[in-house]
Amino acid sequence: MKNRLFIILIFILAVFWGSTSWGQDKTAPEIFFKEKAFTADEVVEGTYIEHTYPVYNRGNALLKIRKVSPG
Repeated sequence: MKNRLFIILIFILAVFWGSTSWGQDKTAPEIFFKEKAFTADEVVEGTYIEHTYPVYNRGNALLKIRKVSPG
């Protein structure tokens, strides 16, 4: 009976540990964009289009953007 109770307790602790954020790094950077996409309406050929995407860091560590490429 004690072995059974011990196994059940270990199982409950494992499930609880896996469902919490204890094992996650709290100091990691977390990139966030309010706007996910930009769609330009009709554009005359040769027209220069510019759009700015604000980038936010919701994490507690420095966010380093090393490479940016279009869609």
